[in-house]
Amino acid sequence: MRRSNIKSKIKPFVVHPFLFVIAYILLFASLVENIPFYITMLTNFILLGLVFTAITLLLLALIIKNIKKAGIGVSVILFLIFPYSYFFYVIKGFKIGDFLIGSPKLLIFTSFIIFIFAIYFILRTKRRLNYFTNILNIIALFLFIISVVNLSGFRFTPKDDFEDTLISEKIPTQNNLTVLPDIYYIALDGYANPRNLKEIYDYDNSEFISYLTKKGFYIPSDSQGNYVNTQFAFASSLNMEHITYLNKILGPQAKDRTIPVLMYKNSKVMNFLKSKGYKFFHDVSFCSRNPNADLHGCGSEYGTLRKLIEPTMLRIIDNKIGYLKRKRVYCSFERLSQLHKSKEPIFAFSQINIPHPPYLFDVNGNPLMTTVKNSDFPWKQRENYLNQLTYTNKLLENLIEIILSKSDIPPIIILQADQGPATLFDLPSKPDGGGWDNPTEEMLKERMGIFNTYYLPNGGNELLYDTITPVNTFRVIFNFYFGMDYSMLSDDVYYSSKKAPFTFINVTDIVRQ
Repeated sequence: MRRSNIKSKIKPFVVHPFLFVIAYILLFASLVENIPFYITMLTNFILLGLVFTAITLLLLALIIKNIKKAGIGVSVILFLIFPYSYFFYVIKGFKIGDFLIGSPKLLIFTSFIIFIFAIYFILRTKRRLNYFTNILNIIALFLFIISVVNLSGFRFTPKDDFEDTLISEKIPTQNNLTVLPDIYYIALDGYANPRNLKEIYDYDNSEFISYLTKKGFYIPSDSQGNYVNTQFAFASSLNMEHITYLNKILGPQAKDRTIPVLMYKNSKVMNFLKSKGYKFFHDVSFCSRNPNADLHGCGSEYGTLRKLIEPTMLRIIDNKIGYLKRKRVYCSFERLSQLHKSKEPIFAFSQINIPHPPYLFDVNGNPLMTTVKNSDFPWKQRENYLNQLTYTNKLLENLIEIILSKSDIPPIIILQADQGPATLFDLPSKPDGGGWDNPTEEMLKERMGIFNTYYLPNGGNELLYDTITPVNTFRVIFNFYFGMDYSMLSDDVYYSSKKAPFTFINVTDIVRQ
C-alpha cells in the first residue's frame, strides 16, 4: 500500500511526446543513406515536429480535459506516424496469396483502428495514469539518448548560404575573354514541342512562343530529344556526345543507370566552363548533392527531406497533397532568379519538374491534390497536364524577365525538355504495340518531341537550325562564344524501353516523318 501511495504522489510531467518526436526523427534520419544531411533542415524538421506535438497535445487536452491522457494519445499518434509506418515501409509490396500486406491503404486503415481503440481506452479508464506516464517518459528518454548517440555517425553538410556564396571573391579566369555571359541550362521535364501540343492535345502554345520570339529566342521547328530517358538525355547533352556506346560497355541487358548519372555530374560541359572561370550551379531532383558544384539548388535539399519522411505516413500524406513538390518547384525558380547577383560567371544546370506529372498546379497556380500511383497513369490526364503547362509558361516568363533585365551581360538561356509527354502510351504494354516495350510510331513521335528554345545573344542564333537536338546544344555555344571548333554530330533520335534501357533503337526517320 505504501509503495502504491508513493507512486501516486509522484506527479509526472508529460514530456514523453516531445522526447519521442525528437528521437523518432533522429533515428529515422540515420536510415537515410547516400545523401547529404543538412543541419539546418534537420533542425527545422525537429522544430516542426515539436510544434506539431505541442499543438496536438493542447487540442487533445482541451477535448479530454486530462493532460496525461492527452499525452498518451499524442504518443500513440507519433508511434503510428513513425515506427508503425516504417514497418509497412519495410514490407512494402509483400503479399500473402493475392492479398497485399505492405500497402498504404492497409497502413492507414489499421492506423485508424489502433488510434480509435487507444482513444477509447484513454477515455474509459479511471486510472490516474501517473505510473504509466512515468514509464513512457523513461522509454522516451532512453530512445532520445540512443538517437543523440547516433548523431556521431551522421554525415552533416551545412546548408548553402546562397546569398553569401553569390557575392564571394572573384575566381581568376583562365582564358583571354573579358566578357563571360551567364549560361542557364533549364531542363523542363516532359514539356512537349508546339507541333505535338497542337496535333495531340489540341493546345495552342503560340502565345508563349510569340513571347519568346519577341524576346529574341530561337525555337527550332522540329525539336526532338536524343534519348527517351532523363539520365541518358542529360549525360548526352552535357557531354556533347551520343552515348549509344554504353550498350557495348555495360551490355544490352543492363539496367543500372549509375554511369549516366556520373557522366552528367562530372560532365565535359561543366569541366570546360569551370576551366574558364565559371561557377557551376547544380539543381537536379533525383540526383544527390553534386560534389563538383559550387552552388546547389533545391533538389538535394528537398530530396533529403523526402528521403527522411519516406518510411513514414508523412510521405503518403505529402504524395497526396504535393506540398513538398510545390515548394521544390518554387524554390528552383527562386534560386535561378538570384544567380544574376554573382560577380563571377554562372553556369546553371537546373531541372524543373513541371509540366511532368504529378499535377501540382491548376492553370492559375493554385495547388491541386495529387497522386503518384502508376496505375492511374497520370499522362492520360490531359487537362491537368495542359493546365500545369500553362502555369509553367507563366513562371518561365517571370523568370526570363528577371534574368534579362537584371543581367549586366546578356546571358545565354536554353529551355529544353528532357523528353516529351506520353499520353498515347498504354499500361501495360500490348503485344501489337501500345506500351513502353513496343511503342507505335505515334507514341514515338509524342515521346521524342521536346520543347527546345535558345536565347543566344549577339548573333549566336545564326548557328542554330530547325532540326538541332540537345547533343549539339553546347557544341554550337562553345564554337560561337569560346572560339572552339566542334563539328556538329548527327541529330539522331534513340528510343530504349524500360526493360532494356541500354538497347538503343534509332528512330530518327520515324519521328521526323
